[in-house]
Amino acid sequence: MARILGEGEFLEETHAALIEAALHLARALAVEGRLPEPAELNEALLPPLSHCWKAALPRLRSFAADPTQPWKPLADSLSGL
Repeated sequence: MARILGEGEFLEETHAALIEAALHLARALAVEGRLPEPAELNEALLPPLSHCWKAALPRLRSFAADPTQPWKPLADSLSGL
């Protein structure tokens, strides 16, 4: 969804879709790693779950903190997980 919105230049909607997708992915990573599921994305960016993001963690932190960050690099990083 984020890719469709981003390519259509709906940047606010793209940001919301990527944040939501990252939260769902964080919950899946938590279950896979037998860790507590995060209630919100900020919890997923802290240990012990933060190590599951691998190279995507800095981009995800930056994107979560600043909605003006470009969406495509994060979308590419998340799709690689």
